[in-house]
Amino acid sequence: ETAKILWKTYVVLTVLEVILLKLGGVEFFDALCHSLSTVATGGFATHNTSIGYFNSVYVESISILFMFLGGVSFALHYQLVNSNIGTVIKNPELRFYSSMILIGVALATWGINSSSPDLTLDESFRKAAFNVVSINTTSGFVTDDFNAWPNFLRIFMLVIMMIGGCSGSTSGSLKVIRFIILFKIIRRELKKLVHPRAIFHVKVAGKSVKPDDLTNVVALTCFFMGFATLGCIFLSLMGVDLTTSISASIACLFNIGPGLGQVGAMGNYGDIPFMGKGILIAFMLMGR
Repeated sequence: ETAKILWKTYVVLTVLEVILLKLGGVEFFDALCHSLSTVATGGFATHNTSIGYFNSVYVESISILFMFLGGVSFALHYQLVNSNIGTVIKNPELRFYSSMILIGVALATWGINSSSPDLTLDESFRKAAFNVVSINTTSGFVTDDFNAWPNFLRIFMLVIMMIGGCSGSTSGSLKVIRFIILFKIIRRELKKLVHPRAIFHVKVAGKSVKPDDLTNVVALTCFFMGFATLGCIFLSLMGVDLTTSISASIACLFNIGPGLGQVGAMGNYGDIPFMGKGILIAFMLMGR
């Protein structure tokens, strides 16, 4: 029954996007391929310049909407269909996810507009909105070379790469819920420094998280960070520059696609050494 619900939700979202893209003048083949790749947060496009090929605010807006929906838990889609709007709105993971995207878009808009005075605020917002949502949901579509953005924005893009979308969604990375739990664990440990004999529970949505689950979250986070660091070291030993080594390891392990430096939005992994490609292949499999 759960599988039926998930499949129905997935198919409805995909068909709806195909129809909307067709209404925007996109050919059926392109509309179908991009819809399959957007809802699945996969990021593959039928043109070398990705979604930027269409140069259409309408197409980019539809893609943003469905990338965002692809990054939302499919359980919440089901709740929404059943009119449980209160449950959806109160969901802490969805709130964090939505807030992160809104803050990210605002920050990127300001950064792009400040560093490129020739761009209007509308153009800066358009570039920021699409690329932040794409990277945050691990879709990997691009319309602008964020590798050329100010350094603080490049770092920010790396951070949201690692967070990803909600649990139960099609996006990759660690998922928002694990970062919420990590923040709460850190806050609990800081409280215990002040009140060493007190007992504090980590709660999400009013429910206590089991100690085993807390351990699993910390262990998985350390596992990901540790392997990303090892990948960076090995790629650096092969002569790959530091920026590319760090971002390529993160992008592959967290299933993003584009990174920074040599593997940036307008680059590719073609020049990574043979052994380096082998490591990144293993990372992509491990990330899944």
